[in-house]
Amino acid sequence: SKPCKYGIKVFALVDARMQYTYNLEIYCGKQPEGQYASVSFKPHDVVEKMCTPVFGTGRNLTIDNWFTSYDIIKKMKTDHNITIVDTVRKNKRELPPQFVSAKNREPHSSLFGFQEDMTFVSYVPKQWKPVGFFCSMHNDETIDDSKGQMRKTEFMKFYNATTGAV
Repeated sequence: SKPCKYGIKVFALVDARMQYTYNLEIYCGKQPEGQYASVSFKPHDVVEKMCTPVFGTGRNLTIDNWFTSYDIIKKMKTDHNITIVDTVRKNKRELPPQFVSAKNREPHSSLFGFQEDMTFVSYVPKQWKPVGFFCSMHNDETIDDSKGQMRKTEFMKFYNATTGAV
């Protein structure tokens, strides 16, 4: 259930439709004193460094929950014209408690939160198991009813369609 202690961690920026790799970076761990000692592998710094080739292009990033924070999403949209769709961990301090808890919520229900040009959705696929999504691309409550009782939002479908490139 835990990842292997040994191995190589690779950060990749990949086009979801064409599987074209724009940028790769290998995580080497803490660096010894020297010219690479100041290289930061904090999530915010990794996103900034990896996405430099696509700044200003108006593209969308579908990112992993390790990289997710409100500040990253806001900065990428305002400074670099990049929108983001991603999942978010329940322990993020930016999230209100009613979005993190699935108590008194039915399966396949969604709870929406809007702020400026950003949307947060707490979706309950199974009882007591909420999943959070941040999105700066879509800003509405559109729910796709074609899947029957699943009732997923449009950007959840978009997230699922664009996560398979890496």
